[in-house]
Amino acid sequence: MTVEKRAPKSGALERWNSELHSAKAMYNMRAALAGTGMTPERFAFTAYMMMVRNEGLAKGDRRQLWLGVYAAAECGLSLQPYMQQMHLVPYGTDVTPIVGYKGITYLVAKTGMGMLGQPQLVFQRDVDEGRFRYRNGRCSLDGVVKDMSRPRGILRYAFVVYYGSNGVNLHCCIDRDEILARRERSAGWQAFKAGKGKSSPWKAVVDKDGSEGGDFLGMASKSAIRAFKALPQSADHWGERREKAEAVDRAVDDGGSVSEVLDTEIDDDTPSVSREESVAPAEPGPPDLVDVFVAELQQVDEKGLAELRKRVDQIAPKGHPRREDVAKALNDAARRTKGEI
Repeated sequence: MTVEKRAPKSGALERWNSELHSAKAMYNMRAALAGTGMTPERFAFTAYMMMVRNEGLAKGDRRQLWLGVYAAAECGLSLQPYMQQMHLVPYGTDVTPIVGYKGITYLVAKTGMGMLGQPQLVFQRDVDEGRFRYRNGRCSLDGVVKDMSRPRGILRYAFVVYYGSNGVNLHCCIDRDEILARRERSAGWQAFKAGKGKSSPWKAVVDKDGSEGGDFLGMASKSAIRAFKALPQSADHWGERREKAEAVDRAVDDGGSVSEVLDTEIDDDTPSVSREESVAPAEPGPPDLVDVFVAELQQVDEKGLAELRKRVDQIAPKGHPRREDVAKALNDAARRTKGEI
């Protein structure tokens, strides 16, 4: 959902970087991320790189941008584009935090009570070929596509399976009518239909052959998860984070303010403010971006490494005094992901 574009002016980047790494912001993010395994420095670096990669965010409302960053932190979800847990989507000057279905499945798995399988999408071709079965509350999509030359057609069903740690599996399936009904209840979709928004993740991209695609499929996948009423809930902080993610999702769909469901308070004049009860330490100044980038490389997997390689010239362009440090860190990360070290 994040679009690669040229970087905005360095002044805007430096300002955003300084705000992200301010003492107040670090204090807030450390509190919001407690128990997740993510450090505020790493989280701030990811938020900074989002702005480098997406010029639309640089033009967005800074208060909404901060709300999106803190929403991700309080939900315990990564802003890394390749993880697809939470997206910050610019529409004009608006910045909307959208929880991806992978974010929900991640939070469910972290409770330790079970895990959600990847949502399955069933198209018209699957139905016509008899590959989809739904009997006695159980769903399956079997076999291989018989005719690949045939268009897959419109989306007909979306289903997801929950695999409980106690050995009990639960199924949830919704049909096209319910998916479209959920879309109609979305305030963002209604605003888009009324011409008040430039785009919406609910908008289906239809190919020439009539097959549906685009972010609409991701929203359908998430709808199947949200329709799951039987998911067990845990009482630990991961259960609370899942409830927070669901609250953020509802606020976006209902057209409300995300700030109403967050614990972090955002001041209109100073976006990077602290919690009401916090006393921020002295201002340390932003860290060296190369140090943060190298630290990120030490923890990344093979897929994430491919993403970070694209950013080398932004972090340490040719002629940069620490270009060799970055090259060595990349080489070490590549060897580590291959099991050589």
